[in-house]
Amino acid sequence: MAEDKSDTRSTMKDFWDAYSDKTTVATMMLNPKAAEFSHLEEEEIKSALPPLEGLVGVELAAGIGRYSGYLAEKSKHITVVDFVDSFIAKNKEINGHLSNIEFVCGDALKLEIEENSLDYVFINWLFMYLSEEESVLMFTKMLTWLKPTGFLYFRESCSVAAGSYPDGFVNPTYYRSPLEYNKFLCDVSVVKQGEKVAFETIVCRPLSCYIKHLGVMFQYTWLCKLSSVTEDRRLIADESRITDTFITTCESVLGKGYMSPGAKNLTDLLSAQTISETDNVLVVNSALGGVVFDLLEKVKCSITGVEITVIGLDKSLARAKELGVKDDVKFLAADLTLFNAKENSFDVIAVVNPSRIVLSDKKPVFEKVMKYLKPNGKLLMVDFTSESPEVGEGYKKLSGKSLEVVKTVEDYKNLLESVGFVNVTTDDWSERSIVSGTALSNILPEPLKAATEKGLDMLRTGTLKHLAITATKA
Repeated sequence: MAEDKSDTRSTMKDFWDAYSDKTTVATMMLNPKAAEFSHLEEEEIKSALPPLEGLVGVELAAGIGRYSGYLAEKSKHITVVDFVDSFIAKNKEINGHLSNIEFVCGDALKLEIEENSLDYVFINWLFMYLSEEESVLMFTKMLTWLKPTGFLYFRESCSVAAGSYPDGFVNPTYYRSPLEYNKFLCDVSVVKQGEKVAFETIVCRPLSCYIKHLGVMFQYTWLCKLSSVTEDRRLIADESRITDTFITTCESVLGKGYMSPGAKNLTDLLSAQTISETDNVLVVNSALGGVVFDLLEKVKCSITGVEITVIGLDKSLARAKELGVKDDVKFLAADLTLFNAKENSFDVIAVVNPSRIVLSDKKPVFEKVMKYLKPNGKLLMVDFTSESPEVGEGYKKLSGKSLEVVKTVEDYKNLLESVGFVNVTTDDWSERSIVSGTALSNILPEPLKAATEKGLDMLRTGTLKHLAITATKA
């Protein structure tokens, strides 16, 4: 809904006061089917949290305490806050036996907490009941409260409602897009110990239990850490350049779900592999999901798509909903350098242009990839090599980010072998990229057209190579 300058706090307080006599899980979730899947939601959210042992935290919009008891049992101390008297009373009734929990009835926006005193902030639905100005204030407060090593976990209903409402019901909730939350994370900063810091997203993902049981794609969760605000980091977080027009332009040439020739090359590389229905596949830099959906059309295996941009995640989820895909595919937004998965969990890991996000030292990232693969698992990649410094300069003009590619084909082979990969093969697929890149360049606007033409010229002369790479975990 559109935001206005009215008294949002009073409106939202009246909204929830109307439910104050119904201190149930169904009320907290505003869904009469809550009993059918609330335990699944709780398990999914709890499993996504970092270790809490020895930590001090605060839970905002705690309600009747669906998560308060768990947080208290795991943490050194937790303060739980809600602005509805009966909800806090019920929370205390359920969790009051725990000695390390403090119950506060009050508005989260008026909460005063000592600077650098918290290890974490946990939120399960709050910002959807705050105006834009109030949300900025809340993010600012949390940055101030948290220690430099602290983290924020929050969950919101994005784009559409997930609950049920009777006909004629007036719902004042702000169903923002995930991109709007991403903008808060990008734009809001504070100065701590002389350094500007902001929240950096470790991972953003939808709740899979909502997708599976309700067909609702847009229950988003964010796990964030504090990070220094550098120009490269700010530009990575800023997705404003990825417009609908740009996406439509790319898809008109490359196909539905594709924004780069590299992704099309990866689909071709995957198509040449033998992948079975029992395989578990991870696609990194999945963009709009083209690689994922084309692979799924070939074989109904389990696929996880990891994309650095929230807009890529959002578009992929919308496509999944359009295609009726629920159980076989999971999407999340994460930086490959921060993303974590279970060891020995994937049969195939496919990566589109890792140089796009791994800006400097790539070895630690491939060490992580090695851990995530099962024994004899396959790594499939397309990426660039070049000894020319012009590559980094051209990429910065195109995206605003610095870029450091592996210099030679032999260097790439040595890099993968140094972390334990065997049977490393590299094939020069530059010509494929030239064909699709030329078609795309013909319809791109400036300055994208000029930057793309520069890259194509380097591919044609061999100054830049686009490789197809395969390797096996021993």
